[in-house]
Amino acid sequence: YLRNNRFDTYSRGQIQERLKELNPDGKASGVKKFKGSDGQWKNIRVWHIPAFSPEVEAPDIDIQGEDIPF
Repeated sequence: YLRNNRFDTYSRGQIQERLKELNPDGKASGVKKFKGSDGQWKNIRVWHIPAFSPEVEAPDIDIQGEDIPF
């Protein structure tokens, strides 16, 4: 996500500020807990962004009365 949206020239602080702008609550970081292969619970620090809807809404286009060139 970061490379696709040209975040690769940003510093860590700049990335976090941009991610905060994307989140409606203004938070971009947190802690994720998971159970390791050894059975111990571990914490990692993560950055997160809201999920994007895969569907895009496009308005209807009225083409009545227009000449179609082909």
